[in-house]
Amino acid sequence: MRNTIGTYNIEILVCIVAVVAYFFAAEAEAFEAFFEFSRSHEDWDLDEMILIYTIGAAVLPFLLIRANKRLRQAISAASDAEKSAQHAARHDTLTGLYNRRYFYQLLNEAIQDVTREDVPAVFLLDLDRFKAVNDLRGHESGDLVLQEITKRIQRCCGKGCHISRLGGDEFAILLSDDPHFKTSTSLARRLLREIGEPIHINGWTATVGSSIGICHWREGENPHSIVRHADQAMYKAKAEGRGRYAFFDKNLGDELQRQALLEAELRTAVSQMDIEPFFQPIINIDDGQVCGLEVLSRWTSPTLGPVQPDVFIQLAEDMGLIGSITWQSMRKALKLASEWDDTVFIAFNLSPRLFDDELLQNIQWQLAESGLAPSRLEIEITESAVIGNIEEAKKSLDALKDLGVRISLDDFGTGFSSLATLSKLPFDKIKIDKSFVTGVDDTPQNAKIVSAILALAQSMEISVTAEGIETDADLDFLSVRDCRQGQGYLFAKALDPQSVSNFLEQTNGSSTGKPSLKAV
Repeated sequence: MRNTIGTYNIEILVCIVAVVAYFFAAEAEAFEAFFEFSRSHEDWDLDEMILIYTIGAAVLPFLLIRANKRLRQAISAASDAEKSAQHAARHDTLTGLYNRRYFYQLLNEAIQDVTREDVPAVFLLDLDRFKAVNDLRGHESGDLVLQEITKRIQRCCGKGCHISRLGGDEFAILLSDDPHFKTSTSLARRLLREIGEPIHINGWTATVGSSIGICHWREGENPHSIVRHADQAMYKAKAEGRGRYAFFDKNLGDELQRQALLEAELRTAVSQMDIEPFFQPIINIDDGQVCGLEVLSRWTSPTLGPVQPDVFIQLAEDMGLIGSITWQSMRKALKLASEWDDTVFIAFNLSPRLFDDELLQNIQWQLAESGLAPSRLEIEITESAVIGNIEEAKKSLDALKDLGVRISLDDFGTGFSSLATLSKLPFDKIKIDKSFVTGVDDTPQNAKIVSAILALAQSMEISVTAEGIETDADLDFLSVRDCRQGQGYLFAKALDPQSVSNFLEQTNGSSTGKPSLKAV
């Protein structure tokens, strides 16, 4: 626009100069003077020169007009190219929304201009079930879905919103003023409703949803921290079941900081082999002696103190550290067990992630290093570890059986509890989950389930261990129904290695399997 105005100003200036020159020439009678001069110098051929100049003067305006037109076109093209480059630098090519870089710029400007009445909020939207569209229909169909989602977001957002596609199926919205959270809540609900509606494209239907994280600006926040907090709130929404929204608050921030600290310290603990094995006794219900020990990993954080096993084990699964923890704990446990009563077996629970081509080799190495007899090792697995591929699981378990290791199906009664799994795989034992055993005498439904499991195991000649025995009533119920092994707080909690030695001396007469002096 400025270039066009500049061109018109030059043209007007040229016209003004021409008019002024004409008036000066007329006042000075320039034409008469030139005529007299040419008459007195006829030998100079001035008339031919005048003819040339006249023709040139007649043609020159046309040349100037054409050159001026080309110049205008060049300036317009340059202006369009500049606008196109600016648009490309700020917008996503697929959806036409702002891109990540420009979104951060707008957010930074909003923070600079923040007032008590104009508190900016950032929404982070991640689509649920979008990957299935790409996998089943291809990326072209996925692009069409993203474009339709873009239209729906634009319909939901008012003029005070800046919308961006950060990448993939992730969108961001900058809401300029929302000091009391009311607008955010209302907008989040509209977005969830609109995005969740079926999308009809070219004869097929896609149904995706979204999870939304929302973060309001607080003193000291910068663009990157706001987006990061919105992202953390979005993952909280996903963890709570997807298809919902969540706000970032101080409690979530504190929990995430604690999580980050746990991750860092757990990684260090694994590298320094600080995870320790504890042992919960498995008791022979007939004589009260210890017949086995289940290995349970324990970890004490240098900063936070003892960490619950279900917390750090799940964290290890997510971080890909479960293999290192398992083999470290097994190595320590088997070495200790080799010094204890050789009639006591060691039960070890394996994560489904460890069922791979290296499983047999790893267990062989563990047994060889510790010197423990394979018959004293009992591997516990859950159905989820094998249900995905029964045939491959059978090969792994058969190889372990051939080695002399016993196989136990853990947490029976929960999950699938499929009879097909029991019949196809070489289990030596099933363990009844503690949720059925604890208080079994007072819960008729659980009593029926436990009785049925015991009857099934006896008919299949599979031994049973009942977990979660906490009272004499629990023990009596199981004993009457010929359950031969049990574990639970009635007998002992998880013990450290020294306490195990003492416990074995009290129950079995000696931790090494030989008569103790006290027994003699």
